[in-house]
Amino acid sequence: MESLIEFGRKKGRFIVFCLFLGLVVGMVESIFVSGVRLLTDLHLKMGSLFLWGLPVGALLTRWLIKNIGNDKQNIEQIFQAEESAVHIPLRNAPLAISEAWISHLLGACTGRAGASLQLGSAIGSFLQKRIPVFSMGCSLTCGIAAALSCLFGCPIAAAFFAVEIFSRRWKELPYALLASLMSYSVHLIFQIPSLRLSVLELPSFSWGVLFKIFLCAVLFGVVGNLFARSLQWARSQIQKSEHAIVLIIVLSLILMLLLMFIRNFRYIGTGEILLQAVFEGEQVFLSDWIWKAVLTILTSACGFVGGEMTPMFSVGASLGVVCGPLVGLDPLVCAAIGMLCVFGAGTHSIWGTAFFGIEIFGLWFVPLSLTAGLASCLTKGKWSVYRLNSK
Repeated sequence: MESLIEFGRKKGRFIVFCLFLGLVVGMVESIFVSGVRLLTDLHLKMGSLFLWGLPVGALLTRWLIKNIGNDKQNIEQIFQAEESAVHIPLRNAPLAISEAWISHLLGACTGRAGASLQLGSAIGSFLQKRIPVFSMGCSLTCGIAAALSCLFGCPIAAAFFAVEIFSRRWKELPYALLASLMSYSVHLIFQIPSLRLSVLELPSFSWGVLFKIFLCAVLFGVVGNLFARSLQWARSQIQKSEHAIVLIIVLSLILMLLLMFIRNFRYIGTGEILLQAVFEGEQVFLSDWIWKAVLTILTSACGFVGGEMTPMFSVGASLGVVCGPLVGLDPLVCAAIGMLCVFGAGTHSIWGTAFFGIEIFGLWFVPLSLTAGLASCLTKGKWSVYRLNSK
């Protein structure tokens, strides 16, 4: 009887810790996301004025990482902490927020999820150190799940993604789900916009249609793999260069000139403007996905902090919407598949991809979400946007 009571108390402490972690991460994440939206709106109102600050912003971000983050403020630190139970400094959370805000104010082509991962893991590590209920790895996984849940409004996908990519310990999934659902409730209270997109109807299935869908899914997965490989190559060239600062200045000047020359707000920031254009039926060109991919890789090479998840969504969607009519598929259905497959292959996520598809597009999208997850598995290759997750 006493052992049963002790077991209940232990599980109760686990549940309370997960809910508290989800609440704290959700509140901080809400502030972060709201700030990104305000700064992006400010950039759009001011036109190309803030683009002139990209070189200074790149150098400032590098200085913050080197001097305040001790050159260890990155996603790779999360993987290392998962494996070796090393604490992640709490300062990584405000640092990542500040650096991402700089990126979005200046119009850099980056997302938010990378900063959210650092935010969630730093808070998870901080709470675990003071309330040692869970192992370090489980606390980090729950913090990451909570951050992504509040960011996208997809609590189930966030939990699966966090476990699949960062811990690979599926026994931690229930706790990640608890933290994720609590963070999602904060997301709803603060009225953070959820990532929800609409595809009018599924295609009439036949062997021919299934073959076309799977062929497109594999193609999009290959693009996701190439995107991840290009991103890692660009980053590695900066890291191993003896003239990194000179390269950063040159690349940020190129980024600034390209954005001024293109004069298209679709490509700045996360790529949500491009996503909206795709799923609201606006004209999308074949060059859109190429520009978004190239500018995102260039932004990452400059050292700007943000993320790659939403940019990958926009790359895949803008590629899919132009490929659909070429193979006789509904453009929006093909855009949805492209969005998921580029993301899945680029992050090495299978179940996360499938559940993101279900939560973004609805339960009726299950068959295509599972197809996207399968294609991601087949095409993920060696490279991931997270270097220590590459195999």
